[in-house]
Amino acid sequence: MGESQLNFDQYLAEQARERAIDAVGKAADAAWRNAALQAVQDVAMRQREFTADDVFELLAGLPVQTHEARAFGAVIRLARKLEWCEPTLRYVNSRRVSRHRAPIQVWVSRLFS
Repeated sequence: MGESQLNFDQYLAEQARERAIDAVGKAADAAWRNAALQAVQDVAMRQREFTADDVFELLAGLPVQTHEARAFGAVIRLARKLEWCEPTLRYVNSRRVSRHRAPIQVWVSRLFS
């Protein structure tokens, strides 16, 4: 195992996370990225709280794809920066088979009325 994998520095870990989110977001198909951001806005306008599953469910009906679903991290980070939503301290198990019922963040909408 490489030395960087055994480094427990919180600051370095946060920096590595940010670099990874940026890289994956930039590598995603631009049409998918735009559609995903629009889907976040649509879901946030309709629901008081939502998860990535709600957004991916809406995206599934659109003619866009990305090779890397982790690019959603960059999309939701932008939505948060735009003040469309903010994370709660709650998690639910994902409904997507590809996520194997793993815990996912619950977001609260700032657009819901």
